[in-house]
Amino acid sequence: MEYIVGFPKIEHVDQLVFLNKKFLVDNLDPIQREKGFIRIEYSKEDFEKIVTAQEIVTAFNFDEIVAYYLIGKNATTQQIDYQRNMAKKIAKSNNIPEEKIGYSCQVCINKDFRHLGLFKNMLELLSKSAKEKYSHLLCSISDKNIASLKAHKKNGWTYIDKSDTTNFFIYDNRI
Repeated sequence: MEYIVGFPKIEHVDQLVFLNKKFLVDNLDPIQREKGFIRIEYSKEDFEKIVTAQEIVTAFNFDEIVAYYLIGKNATTQQIDYQRNMAKKIAKSNNIPEEKIGYSCQVCINKDFRHLGLFKNMLELLSKSAKEKYSHLLCSISDKNIASLKAHKKNGWTYIDKSDTTNFFIYDNRI
């Protein structure tokens, strides 16, 4: 499978919305969930903001977006409030300016393109492009999302906290 990692444009937003909805936990059966899922749904307007802010990278297979990695901090969805609160807690306890923590990081990879190095390649480009803006990146992962837990640990994310069934990981973007 061939792919090119890069930055999407506004005309790609509909594809991003489609991919986001396709892998939402509520849209998958139990067997599909075992291979990974996402929990935060972003609207078309959210994706437009994220693309405009250049806080998303994508993998293209020809003209089709097959994966994305984003920082959803500026999205309007209330689904990220718990991450906003965790970012505040981390900022206070670790003496990191709150505005330097990019949170609500989400990775979504179409099942046919998993295990090809996309996670790592997209994370590298996203972290490099956001280096001036964010010193740290924050994400949350469900206890039940074993595939995502393994991928994050393997690619430099560090476990920092837990709340109910959610694990919080941080990525030091200064390295």
